[in-house]
Amino acid sequence: MRIRVFTFFLVFAALFIASCSRKHSPPAVGGAPPAQIEKLPPDASTAELTQALDAVVPVDARSDSWKEIAAVAKRLLDWQEVLNATRAPAKQINFHRIVMGFPIDKPIEYNGDIIQKKYRDSLEALPAEMKAVVSSLTQPLPEKIQLSGEEFENAGSPIVRAYDLATRWEALSLYLNHYAERETLDIRGYYFLSQTPDLQGKLQHWNELPQEEAGLYSAWLVGLCRNNERPPGMCRKTLEEERMGGDLRAYYARYIEAAKALYEGLFKIRESRTDVSWRSKAPAGPDFPFVKPAKPGLADIFQNSVESAWKGNGWALRLNYLDTEDAEKPHIVFEPGVTPHVNRLGGSEIVMDENVPLEGSLNRSAFAHEFGHIIGFPDCYVEFYDQNRGVMVNYQADLANIMCSRLGKVLPLHFTELQRVYGAGRNPSAAKKKRKTR
Repeated sequence: MRIRVFTFFLVFAALFIASCSRKHSPPAVGGAPPAQIEKLPPDASTAELTQALDAVVPVDARSDSWKEIAAVAKRLLDWQEVLNATRAPAKQINFHRIVMGFPIDKPIEYNGDIIQKKYRDSLEALPAEMKAVVSSLTQPLPEKIQLSGEEFENAGSPIVRAYDLATRWEALSLYLNHYAERETLDIRGYYFLSQTPDLQGKLQHWNELPQEEAGLYSAWLVGLCRNNERPPGMCRKTLEEERMGGDLRAYYARYIEAAKALYEGLFKIRESRTDVSWRSKAPAGPDFPFVKPAKPGLADIFQNSVESAWKGNGWALRLNYLDTEDAEKPHIVFEPGVTPHVNRLGGSEIVMDENVPLEGSLNRSAFAHEFGHIIGFPDCYVEFYDQNRGVMVNYQADLANIMCSRLGKVLPLHFTELQRVYGAGRNPSAAKKKRKTR
């Protein structure tokens, strides 16, 4: 055991020195990402992240830092499979047991250097038993461990999460210009200012605020301005000029409405349909037409996944299956290695990954989430590149909301919105035409 541990430290030292001496080659920054990248949710699985990266960067063209993390993480994942082969179902090891959420007040921020530090710290903290195994990429993986399953999971999970994050960075960093433009969608300024007590009083008596508090509010106010698609330099300059007078109420009033609309738009139906009927008898709710899936077993799984999610107190959404192959009608298709997505909000096609088992929990949650897009709801998570700080910022506006997070559910606000758009007495077709003429 001493020899193995000593060997590990020699290997780790070599890797550490090599990674410190390497400089991250600057990523490409142009163009818009393909759907495989653009549609990645914040809580994407390892498989989804891997497939997205495979679509844009061949393995041999990836950075040395990614390859280093991937080698150790994949060894841990392979070891997990070896151990689980002889463990009872109730004692299975799962490095992804905890689904990570990134709330608006605690976003995840990452770049190549941050990920490398997370990885190194996690690697150094591994118990000796695990260090001895991951230090060698060729020796057989042990079928039994001294550690408990929980200890093994807790030690290995941070490295697997670092691998997931490194894979995400490796893919998204090819499109930094695109993600820098998305900073205008950062709604944290509105979110936090809307919860600030006596905000108008603080804006009116700006010069009386403590320096730290003023600095925090300044960042949020610049965020409001950015939500109006103003250049960051102009937003900061205007704020600096107006706070010299000690009163920022006019600055706030100038930008608040667009920021509010952007935030509230995350939770509203943006594109309504004309083929939805409304039931007034209990349980009330909308009836949505959908082409009956031909794949064996899928019709029941899909219907159950959607209908069990999209219901609430006294209401329920129902799918009405259609026996047709009309591509203009809402339907589902499968392609290998894709990130689940729809052709557009309020559209007609859900695209799912053929490699994911139909009955898996990942597919069931994805069915319900993607159907939310067919209804017309947008995603309510935000990811952008902060050029000033050189980091990607990623958060979910509401972890309880099914359109923001895989931890989320259908909420009362969804029914309120469904009733507003599709309820009795409403005319989705007329509303859609009116919206297009604006």
